[in-house]
Amino acid sequence: MIIYRENIKTFIHDCENNNLVFKIVSELKYKKGVVPTEKEKQSWETTLSSIRNNLDVLNNKEDQYILLEFVVPNHKKRIDILLVGSDKTNKNLAIIELKGWSKISLIDNSNLLNANTSYSKYGLMHPAYESFDYYDILKNQYSDIEEKFKLFPISYLPNYISNDSNPLLDKKYDEILKLVDVYSKSNKDELLKFLEEKFKYRIDIQDVDYLNKLEYKPSKSFIEHAKKCFEDIKLIGSQREVFEIVSSIVNKNMNTNKKTIFLISGYAVLENQLSHLNY
Repeated sequence: MIIYRENIKTFIHDCENNNLVFKIVSELKYKKGVVPTEKEKQSWETTLSSIRNNLDVLNNKEDQYILLEFVVPNHKKRIDILLVGSDKTNKNLAIIELKGWSKISLIDNSNLLNANTSYSKYGLMHPAYESFDYYDILKNQYSDIEEKFKLFPISYLPNYISNDSNPLLDKKYDEILKLVDVYSKSNKDELLKFLEEKFKYRIDIQDVDYLNKLEYKPSKSFIEHAKKCFEDIKLIGSQREVFEIVSSIVNKNMNTNKKTIFLISGYAVLENQLSHLNY
């Protein structure tokens, strides 16, 4: 579900006239019945203004689009920013996780980061993981999207200035950094170069509206992964019988629009196993 959708020119105008947060709040309340907190509003005020400055470099601002607080179908979370545009070859979709952190440090023996915020006293996840999660959901659970767009997962921290030992680039994050580009105030020029390259030419509004009509269509790789997960579960007795019945119905309806809800009564284990469980 699209909460805020405007071309880049209008987005910049909304920022300059202090209309942006009002529009987001109004649309969230109307479309989702959600009333944002004051912290959310303050975060939008500060971080989205940084994005506004970066988008000034783009050409064809009337034909490149920005979506804010995009609600992924069948998921509760909202993607901070989707940029929709094109280069000479592809239609592009940038999935941007935005963080307003200004101070970051590593935590010993943990993959979490200390970001000097009030959100968690135990630490916070590297923002690249969040961006990749959204990318992974869109790619694997709405597989048609890759037929239309080239996807780019990005994390951007507009308030963070790194030193020589940037915690965001620590070797413990090597694997995720191969998959997600991370930008901060320190390497903003690299982000600007990316934007100028990937969002240079006009895109039709119909391509943007397509994102409001995403239909669940898992990719083959996702289906195989899910299948492997179930294969690793050892079913016994009536569990296997129920599994086979459900599987046959699902396979029968796989290529139709028919939706089926299964209500299965009974224990998750056989009754003679209950004596081994501790409550």
